[in-house]
Amino acid sequence: MDITNKLLIGFVFIIFLYSSYHKQDAYQSFIRGVKKGLVVFMEVYPVMVAMLFAVILLKESHLLMDISNIVKRFVPSVPSSIWPIVFFRPISGSASLTLVMDIFHTFGPDSIEGVLASVIQSSTDTTLYVLTLYFGSIQVKNMKNALSIGLFVDVIGMCLAILLVLFFYTC
Repeated sequence: MDITNKLLIGFVFIIFLYSSYHKQDAYQSFIRGVKKGLVVFMEVYPVMVAMLFAVILLKESHLLMDISNIVKRFVPSVPSSIWPIVFFRPISGSASLTLVMDIFHTFGPDSIEGVLASVIQSSTDTTLYVLTLYFGSIQVKNMKNALSIGLFVDVIGMCLAILLVLFFYTC
C-alpha cells in the first residue's frame, strides 16, 4: 500500500474520531453530503453534455481544419496545425489538450508547433466552458459582458503567445 492510500485511510479515521468526539453520526452526514452532491451534479450534467456534444460535433466535422487552412493563407508564419487549438481552447480544455498531444506526437514537443501549442494552452482559458458550466449551474441569464471580456482576453493571450514564440523561436 502506497503513502496516498495510507493518508486517505488516516484521513477517514480522523473524520470518524472527530465525529464520535462531537457525538455526530458520520455516516448520516456522509449520506446528506452525497445527496447534495447529486443535486449539484444533476444541475451541471445537462450543461456538460451539451458542451461535449458541441465539441465532438466540431471536431468530427473537420470544419476547424477547413477554417485553419483558410486562415493559414492570411497568416502564413503560424503553422496550420496550431489553428484548431486556437479555436478549441476557449471551448474545451480537454479537446485542446488532445490536439496539443497530437502535435507532440506528430512534430515533437521541442518543435515550433509543440512550443506554440504549449504556450497557447497555458496562456489562455476555456472561457465558453467556464461560462457555460458555472453560469449555467447557477442560472445566470445575462452573461454578455463576461463572454465578451473573456473572449477578448483569450484573443490577446493567443496573439501574444504566437508573437512571443515566433520572436524567440526564430531568433
